[in-house]
Amino acid sequence: MTGHTRLYRRGATYYHRAVVPKDIINSYEKREETFSLRTKDRGEALQRVRVEAVRVDKLFAKHRRDQAGIKLTAPKPALSELTLDQIARTKRAYLHHLLDEDEDIRLDGFYDPEDHSAQLFETPRPTFEERQSGIEESDAFTRANLARGKRDVFLRSEAEEVFNLGPY
Repeated sequence: MTGHTRLYRRGATYYHRAVVPKDIINSYEKREETFSLRTKDRGEALQRVRVEAVRVDKLFAKHRRDQAGIKLTAPKPALSELTLDQIARTKRAYLHHLLDEDEDIRLDGFYDPEDHSAQLFETPRPTFEERQSGIEESDAFTRANLARGKRDVFLRSEAEEVFNLGPY
């Protein structure tokens, strides 16, 4: 069984021992955080030391924040409704995102089967008509899902991209 850097034994009892990090040692009240894990069983001690190591690391992080005068605020609760202003801003942000995306596609250019002098690209490009058809199909699919109350993975990924959210 592998050990843990903060686990040590005194007599038959296991202890947690963590040296206070150098960046806070001058302002921290102790030089190390040492306490009994209240077990003589090595397996149990390994489980407990991992939990306690996280707790102690949080204590160190809190001490750093306190020294820097940083206060964590609780996240605001989720809204049950959006205001008209929030809806308008969200709509503008999404439309801006769509326009940026569309501009990138247009700058890459469309494939024109009638232009025999066109440069060939490694990645196939759609024709303008294929792009337009794809948008219409996607719109119809999205409307059908919304009408049925189904969650759409694509729309969720769009929202994450527009608002720079992490995956849910």
